[in-house]
Amino acid sequence: MYGIFFEDINMAADGGVYAELVKNRSFEFASNLAGWTEHIKNGSKAKLSVVSRAEERPENPHVANVTIPTFNWLHKP
Repeated sequence: MYGIFFEDINMAADGGVYAELVKNRSFEFASNLAGWTEHIKNGSKAKLSVVSRAEERPENPHVANVTIPTFNWLHKP
């Protein structure tokens, strides 16, 4: 065999995390954020929550909602 042999394991060469390896990826566990950890750095005001939208989207009833307060990048204290 000539050249370079490359084996694509768990679709790692596709440019991202293989979704089947993410625990509780659709937030369906009894504790919606099971398998997820919220990290708050430097006094951030960002909030993470799981929203139920079963009536509008029964095929994907739970989604993550990340709320980040506005920040004026041009303002210097």
